[in-house]
Amino acid sequence: MSSDVTNTFLNTTTRFPSTAAEPGVISPVRGNSRSVIIESNQIQAVGTLSDLVRRRARTVAKASRLCVCVDFDGTIAPIVRRRSDARALPDCISALEDLASADDTSVAVVSGRSLADLRERADWSPRVRLVGSHGLEHDNVWASTLPAEVVRRRDMLTSQLASLPIRFPGVELEWKPASVAIHLRGVDARVVTQTIDFLRTTIGRWPGIFCQIGHAVIEYSVIKPDKGQAIAALRAQLGATSVVYVGDDVTDEAAFEVMTSTDLSVKVGNGQTRAEFRAATPASVSQLLNYLAEQRQAWVNRPHRQSFTSTRPRGERRSVI
Repeated sequence: MSSDVTNTFLNTTTRFPSTAAEPGVISPVRGNSRSVIIESNQIQAVGTLSDLVRRRARTVAKASRLCVCVDFDGTIAPIVRRRSDARALPDCISALEDLASADDTSVAVVSGRSLADLRERADWSPRVRLVGSHGLEHDNVWASTLPAEVVRRRDMLTSQLASLPIRFPGVELEWKPASVAIHLRGVDARVVTQTIDFLRTTIGRWPGIFCQIGHAVIEYSVIKPDKGQAIAALRAQLGATSVVYVGDDVTDEAAFEVMTSTDLSVKVGNGQTRAEFRAATPASVSQLLNYLAEQRQAWVNRPHRQSFTSTRPRGERRSVI
């Protein structure tokens, strides 16, 4: 990793916990003409989403085949200091289940967590698809299909990183079938710098190793992870005419990049984004998902419904929640 990447990571880690925009503030996102912030306290007080958000949700809800995808941490589950304590908000789970039960509607949770870990985070409905490791894991037998050379690189990677928690107090490792995530949330800034310097002079020089930087986490993988590819694969597999994607992390930008005019994309929290809308907190996401579920159920259950592919009106500028 270059010094620029190091600085970027340090700036990212300082945003814990993620700060939400102040109530009533309209905060533009670079590259977008306008941005509407949905605040959880505003929603609780007013009980309604903005007209703009409602209009877009109603349009997407009328897609002939809808796929709703969400990240986990920071999106449907509040960020916590101990990763093992993370749990999805019950209202988010309920909304996802309602969506998944609707005709011609699929739901997926696409997380950076390992698939095994993700399964432990909630009592998931069988209708909800779980995708782990930024799109690389879809089932438990996936790791056994890795080529021998990739397995060799993975074993070298895990061997090199195993001593990190001893070398650098507070650092936590998360082992995945094709990667190792190095969690630095709550770690002293000096230790973070020392850890990054060590990684830059060791793993950072290895060929065939891919690095991803998220909120207070650095992940090294022997296969290039890409949530954008995962969403594109789900779209093709399910024949979805519209996709909803909601995520909070840097790694979710790859998913936002593959969104089209028939889709709805939502960034949770602050930071530059390619998403169409921005939500302040997981509680805000819950409000949006529940409204979308209500509209979807109403549409697919209406008599003699006419399905169609939704698009934004020509000339409408991209906006953010």
